[in-house]
Amino acid sequence: MQPHPLPDEAALSALARRWEPALFAARTDAPFDPAGLTPCIGTPAGRRCAPGAFVLGAWQTGTKHLAALLRASHPEALVPLGNGACWGQWKNDEGGRRWLERAVPASLDPSAQLAAALHCHATLQFYPDSAHRFHKWWEESYWPCKKRCTDVPACEKTYYEKEMWTCKAAALRAHDAAVDLPTVPAGGAFNFTTPWLLRSFYGSRPPRLIALLRSPIDRLVHAFYGHPHYGKKYDQIIRGMYAPFVEDWLRAMAGALLCLRTEDLLEPATRRAALRRAWRHLGLGVASVDATGLATAEAKLPATREELGRRREPTEAREPLLAATRAELCALYAPLNRQLRDLLAADRTSCEGVGCDGFLWSQDCTAAEGV
Repeated sequence: MQPHPLPDEAALSALARRWEPALFAARTDAPFDPAGLTPCIGTPAGRRCAPGAFVLGAWQTGTKHLAALLRASHPEALVPLGNGACWGQWKNDEGGRRWLERAVPASLDPSAQLAAALHCHATLQFYPDSAHRFHKWWEESYWPCKKRCTDVPACEKTYYEKEMWTCKAAALRAHDAAVDLPTVPAGGAFNFTTPWLLRSFYGSRPPRLIALLRSPIDRLVHAFYGHPHYGKKYDQIIRGMYAPFVEDWLRAMAGALLCLRTEDLLEPATRRAALRRAWRHLGLGVASVDATGLATAEAKLPATREELGRRREPTEAREPLLAATRAELCALYAPLNRQLRDLLAADRTSCEGVGCDGFLWSQDCTAAEGV
């Protein structure tokens, strides 16, 4: 399938400014300084900087372990930022301005230090109920609709089985209407998503992005057993569908996204090579590696991929995944994994080491082939 045609940059810029008016007013359209590790605008006396890197997630992939390894290996050059530094965590339009003013500490030396938000689990993927502001207009429609129902006891009892779907459908229509771009060529389509907002904000100085991806089946099992509320109420299948989201990141900022496999961080034989790819991508090199600190962080890693998902429940409470269930999941995820492999092969940023075929996680389905 051919990519949808894109609107012109002026249309993208105008919509971005409509989406985040306070942020772009604070941005002042001044170019980010192209030198150094962290992008900044203004003079040293009134300088404002934005994170130069983001670790995007996804959930249940071990991003906290990757963050610990990155912090330990470059304690002087890497300045880790809190969760509030992730893109779009603010709740209202004015929050964007506050984010730009506060995300990066004033003491940072942008020429020699990289300010990085290392725990942005919800940023990689964007869909209704996303924790970020990709669905700004969706939320403005959805929550009042929900409240009108839940304020009535009889409606509240049936909301999640009945009325919720009316509210969500209306919210999606509100979102689609708000982001309509008439400059898209006839017959085309364009979805203005988180990557395009970042592209509009950073301009010619895009941040470095790392996404840690794990076998979709392992990730789903971890979510089911490690977080009981997921199995009882929430659909977690979409979070292993990496390809549609990665595609938008690659289209918006080609070469800015490095995808790593969780399995390569857990395996001692591939870990250091994966970290070297991350260091190079972040522009850090390897000269400042603190071997002692890195060894300490490595010692805290789970010993196996199975152990990664056993932090929150006793091992004996876990039942093995049924062969029939694994077969269905393999059939569901296999075409998406192939799409992911092909996207990364075309981008040529993420396939060093294990190669692009590593993102097929084909070994996970060997046991299901005869089912």
